[in-house]
Parts: sequence; C-alpha cells; structure tokens
Amino acid sequence: AVLKERGLRVAVAADSRPGSAMQKLAKSCGVECVRITTNDGESIAKLLEQVAPQVVIFDGFNAEERFGHYVHEGAPDAMRLLDMQDFHALRLGREGLVGCGASFADVAQHKPDTSSKDLLRELAALHRCDLALAISDEERILLVETYGLPSDKLICASIGYDKPPQVLTELRGFSDRKHAMFIGNWRHKPNRDCAQWLAMCIWPKVRRMLPAVELHIYGSSPTPEDMALTDDSIGVRVCGFCKDIAATMQSHRLLVAPLRYGAGVKGKLTDSMRHGLVSVTTLVGAEGLGGADSFPGIVVGGKQVLVKADTDKEHQDDVEVNAQSKVASECSEEADADMFATATVDIYEDESLWSSIQARGHAFVSERCDAAVTGRSLWDTLMDRWMNLPESRRTDFTGQMLWQSALRSTEWMAKGLALKEEIRRLRLEQTKLQSLPEGADSLVTHVDVVGAEKES
Repeated sequence: AVLKERGLRVAVAADSRPGSAMQKLAKSCGVECVRITTNDGESIAKLLEQVAPQVVIFDGFNAEERFGHYVHEGAPDAMRLLDMQDFHALRLGREGLVGCGASFADVAQHKPDTSSKDLLRELAALHRCDLALAISDEERILLVETYGLPSDKLICASIGYDKPPQVLTELRGFSDRKHAMFIGNWRHKPNRDCAQWLAMCIWPKVRRMLPAVELHIYGSSPTPEDMALTDDSIGVRVCGFCKDIAATMQSHRLLVAPLRYGAGVKGKLTDSMRHGLVSVTTLVGAEGLGGADSFPGIVVGGKQVLVKADTDKEHQDDVEVNAQSKVASECSEEADADMFATATVDIYEDESLWSSIQARGHAFVSERCDAAVTGRSLWDTLMDRWMNLPESRRTDFTGQMLWQSALRSTEWMAKGLALKEEIRRLRLEQTKLQSLPEGADSLVTHVDVVGAEKES
C-alpha cells in the first residue's frame, strides 16, 4: 500500500497457484500478480527482465534463499528488502523449549545462539539484503544488540490500520458482552499449540470456577482433530473460520491467548483492542505491544499477573492481580495453566478493572497502530536507502562478503533443485514416450534422461 499510494507499479510473484487471496489483492489494490515456476531459473530471469524492478521484497528469509541470487544477478541495481514477518529462529527455538516443558518466563527469555542453524541462515539472509523490515522494535533491537546486524539495515514496520477504531463510547461495555474467545489460523503451529492447550488444560479449570462461561475458538483450516476439541461438557466450541471479526470480537468479553511460543506482533491482540475486547495473554503474546510492563491487558507469567491500570485520571494507580506465587523457573506446565485460569476468572468478573483495560487498549491501538504514520516512516527510510544504495553497499562488508562464490551455498542449492526439476520433467516425458503404441516412437525425438543425470 505504501508503494501504490505513491504511484509505483507493484507486482507480486509467487510459485503457488493463484487463489482467492491473490485475486482479491489484484482487484482491490491494483497489484499485478504473476506466477513463476518452482525451481525454474529461466522463468524468474525472464520476469526480472520484463519488470525491471527497482525494489524487490522477499517474503521471509526462505524466499531470499530461493530467489535472492536470481535478483542479485538479474537485477543487480534493485534494492533488496527482506520482510521478516517475525524472527523465525526465535520462534523455532522457543517451540523446542515448550516441547521440553519450559515455563512461560523461560520461553520468553530464550535467545538462540550459534548452535541454531535456523539462526545462522536467517542472519545470513538479513546481511545479504539492503534493508530488512522487523515487525517490532523489540526484535529490531534484539537483532542489532545481540546479533550484530547494522542498525541502518533494520526498520520497524509493525501492524497498522487504515481506519481509526470506533469511538470508545460506541463500543460494547462489560455487561453487554459474555464468554471468551480465541482466534488464529490452525496452520500456524503456535496457534494450534495454543488452542489445544487452552481447550484441554486451561479451560476445564476456568469452567470449574465459571460454570456458565463458554470458550469459542475461531480460525481457518481446522483439521478433524482440531474440530474434535469441541466439548459441550466444559463449554468449548470450535467454530471454524470467523466471517465477521468485528461483530464476533464485540460480542465477547475476553480474548484468551495463552501463547506458549512464537515471535513478532500478534494481530489478534491489536484487533481485540480495536474492538474493545480485553485480552489475557502471556509474556510471548505481549511482545512488541509494550511487554509485561505496559501491555494494555493481562500478562501471565513468572510470579505474578501484572496489570497496568488505565491512563484516565480516575485510574492512575497501578493494579496488581496476584495469582500464582511460585518462582518462574519452578513453574511447570500445570502451574502455568493454573495461573492462566486464575487470571482469566479474575478479570472476567472484575467490571471496574475490565473497563479500565478496555479504555487503555483503545488508546494504545489508536496511538500506535496508525498505518499512515507507519507508512510515512517506511517511505522515508526506503527513499534514504535508495538514494544512498551504492555507498551503502560499498561499506557493507559482511553483506558483500556473503555474495562471494565460495559462500553462496543457497544459490547452488537452488540451482541443484532446478536441475532436479528438469530431470523430473525429462523422466515424465520419457514415460509418455514409452506409453505410445508400438512404432509411434519413430515419430518423436528421444529424451535422454540418463544424459541429463550424468551432467548433474
């Protein structure tokens, strides 16, 4: 949107089949959508020649690994941007800790080191690019201070909304809402883990204290196993895709998001603030949104559940809602579930605290999630980098070093995949020839698959 608003031509290239999302993007934003063939360097080179891009944005570090060298060779003057989405190596490292039964606090404090291959791959991709978009200031600072990325290579481009939220007084209040909800695409592993843990371990505890309150789980792409989490005896209902997020969020009293691992900024939490829905989440969930100290909601983790009161004059004092007294390092999965359930029940029944948090969340998203403000900052950074690109590259020793042939393993990997794809195509052609009626093979050219394999 930032580029289109300033009159630039934008094209999106993907190796997946055009779907409804791509068609919607093309129609609503005037974006040209192009399909490229998987592992086909010729089609990618042809596209780069036709489009002659000035800026190329990679959708995650995996995309840079697969296509970065084509851009480096076919459009050397184009500025290469990496849209991180989130810090993948951080998310994957935390996932491993959850599998070992680590507590909320231990998972949130984790930082991957050089033993993580995912970290090394992601850092290499970041260095090879001219600029990277981090989803939050927390991750930008982490990459600079802990992992040594040049600060001028990173800009925070967080979640932003084109329209301001409804006026606070127009949003439903405490008494007009009921039940709790969670929302998230089931294909995203942190969401699936969260929903399963919430339904099976946390909600039964909540239900014992609030027997009339239900949990509604929304999200696209649920499997039969996911749908089986529905359990009327404890008030859990898996609802599938949410057709109207605004109406759904404005009818519920709480968004419960006990995310045990993940990274980046969670859009479900900013969406909930826009619609006056109070959230209960974890240290990981609150990252990029103020963290435990200033997140406008309930943050569960460590020794206490900490809540900051509304900034309104009537609510100047900080409020602490005591929950679990165990030290974070000693918290087990069961203790974390108890702590989260207790925090959920406390805020569900506390109208005064709930109302103050609703107001604070509304103010937070109004002030910090303005797409126009984010867009102007992003555009200014892009223009500055573009105008100084040659000089930036001359002094980017690490980034340029990684383009030396001895270190370009991702390029050779991609070329190897392209060769395998060609061999597969030749084998398929040979199979077709062998299926022809006897004598028909004299009418067509022989395909030498063995020869192709020898060349590889």
